[in-house]
Amino acid sequence: MNHIIAIFMKQLTSLIKVPIMIGMSMFYFVLAVLIVVFNTDAHCYDCIPAYICAECVSNFELPQSPTAQILAMTLGLSITMYSAGLVNEDRLTGNLKFMSMAEVNPWQYLAGTFMSVLLVATAIITPFTLFGFFFEGMNPLWFTIVGLSGAVVAVLLGITIGLYGNPLVSIVAPFVLGFLPMFSQFNDNVANLSRFVFVQQINVAIADLGADLTESFIIIAVNGVICFLLFVLIHRKNKLRV
Repeated sequence: MNHIIAIFMKQLTSLIKVPIMIGMSMFYFVLAVLIVVFNTDAHCYDCIPAYICAECVSNFELPQSPTAQILAMTLGLSITMYSAGLVNEDRLTGNLKFMSMAEVNPWQYLAGTFMSVLLVATAIITPFTLFGFFFEGMNPLWFTIVGLSGAVVAVLLGITIGLYGNPLVSIVAPFVLGFLPMFSQFNDNVANLSRFVFVQQINVAIADLGADLTESFIIIAVNGVICFLLFVLIHRKNKLRV
């Protein structure tokens, strides 16, 4: 437990020392605010998700939610990049080797890093949740649950990418994930592919009245399991103790 706490504090400190990363997430939040404020079609006070408003069930309509879409972008891009960046930094600075010498096992490293980034992700999700509640009528509890489920997968994926050790993948993969929900609106092939990716299911679960929520959470869970298995496989392939 001491190792996990030490890694948690070390990774959290590393994140705080790079304010541009947190600033990037706040930029996305400001972008969501501006879109909602200046686009009158982006918010509708009489029609909010069906799990809150019975009127929506009869009308069966909901405008596109920029808040949900940009949250999905933030999780896919920023949170994945944060996690990958932490692990890459540990590889390059030799911290991974030092931790292995200090008898830190892979699961302790995974747990400490996972919790630190998830804490930051929670802080990022909170303003999105409040804004979605006050300006788009979103259920704050539901918004938070969906957002955190996506954050869990994003953190696992980022740690796995970082452990893989390819700097190009660490940069390209988060950007592809982040912009996937937006690209899926303009291309049917991308839309068909993105429905199996957790970032798109975050957007769907929050903002689509006709969504199969069971399917959304199954896809998000399967994505998480795949990321965890990849972490195990890459760890064993690289023969790393951490």
